[in-house]
Amino acid sequence: MKYCYLNALTFSELYLIFGEEDTLNSKGKTKAFNKSVLLLNGFNEIKLEKVFASPLKKLNEQLLTKILAPLSNRQDLKYKYIDNNLNFCPLCITNKFHSTLHQFSFVHTCPFHNVKLINCCPKCKAKIPYDLNNGGTINNKYACTFCSFEYSSDERHLNYDFYPKISDKNVERWLTLNINEINKIRTSIIFDEHFLKMENEEVEFKYDIPFLLSILNEKDSCKHKSRNQYLDKCLVKERVRKRPYLKNEYYYESLFENKDVEYSYNETDKLFNSISRHLRKTILKNHISCIKELTRYRHDINDENLCPIAIAYVYWRLRLQGFKSYEDVDNWGTAPIYRFRILDYGYPVSSLRFKNWLKELEGEGILPSSISLSRHTYLWIINNFIGEMIWAEFYRCLEYALNWNNQENIYTIDSIFTFKYMSKLIIFKTEGNYYLIKGTKSELTDIKKKLILINEKKCVNNNKFRIDSTYVKPKPKRYFR
Repeated sequence: MKYCYLNALTFSELYLIFGEEDTLNSKGKTKAFNKSVLLLNGFNEIKLEKVFASPLKKLNEQLLTKILAPLSNRQDLKYKYIDNNLNFCPLCITNKFHSTLHQFSFVHTCPFHNVKLINCCPKCKAKIPYDLNNGGTINNKYACTFCSFEYSSDERHLNYDFYPKISDKNVERWLTLNINEINKIRTSIIFDEHFLKMENEEVEFKYDIPFLLSILNEKDSCKHKSRNQYLDKCLVKERVRKRPYLKNEYYYESLFENKDVEYSYNETDKLFNSISRHLRKTILKNHISCIKELTRYRHDINDENLCPIAIAYVYWRLRLQGFKSYEDVDNWGTAPIYRFRILDYGYPVSSLRFKNWLKELEGEGILPSSISLSRHTYLWIINNFIGEMIWAEFYRCLEYALNWNNQENIYTIDSIFTFKYMSKLIIFKTEGNYYLIKGTKSELTDIKKKLILINEKKCVNNNKFRIDSTYVKPKPKRYFR
């Protein structure tokens, strides 16, 4: 139970008792860099072992290595899977207990009680930094720093018989993976937002341990229909070719001729068009007139009368497919003329981020560096990930459009530049065949309900410009270069 009293100390008190001399005397950024409760940086190992009768620092390092090994073999990336904000179990905290396991971004439930972890104060909803400079209130260290909400009362008697034991079979399995299983997970292609995020951008790692373990059990992956998870076998055999040595160059595209690169861009553009056709025939079918009104008569329609679904659709295509203005998305029903060349804008997603992600895969050794995949295999991998990015972008544009005219909500265009609504997606290889595991995001439920509500109303806002059966299409505009 010594750890309970250790948890009651403030950040400063902790380092005063167990800190290294040079860490205590350092200042500013150096002090912050050398101090970490989770990694035990800046702690004196002898002092810790004397109090806790065990090599605490060494055991902690072993735990970190064991739990992070399947995700990365690079030290600089490992710690990106550790949450900087406090995650806690409501049952553990009543016994004044907190586990290091709670701080990993892929552990979503308590390994000891199988209840969902809490990542903010239940009262004020503030997120608590894990490395606190000051503890809770004066009388109770187990309290919110901002509103003094008590996580665990000082009056509560400690249960000295409480001994945390892992009851979650998935966590137990994860901690006992053999080297072959670790390598199989590590060399799978996981769409990891950490590779793509901008500086100071907060990203939620949406994968959990059960989903990651499905890589090891292909048969079980096919059965989880209730979890919106399925496995798709790709009959693509891994055909490889000799790859020339390229100094300071990692992009696979550099191995292909320009016509191959353009072919890749065109294929993903066709994929985009296929998705947009599907949307127009399904959830957008009641809003085709709204889209035409927006692209043809925008200046004659008041902002409050604009259809949010039309805004989402037009802005979605404008952003990703290289159109120069929203008018060119529809272009009076003719083929688009005003559009950037496909080689100029590349993939219909954030190309720079996507290419950086591919570069990180090669740096991790997931995409081989000495040999290259065949064009067919490479394009199959790219198309799957880009397809999911396109879908996620539409839902983000839709969420933006549903909120853009709401004065109570501060919702800016920056909200689209995130990875929200991106499906969980993993590609792995077994005996030369590639497999795709996909799981949808539960966050989509609310936005789909709003879609259904708008579809039921059929969006009859602007009768003045309603496109009906009597509508006569005007002659298309002529553009001269």
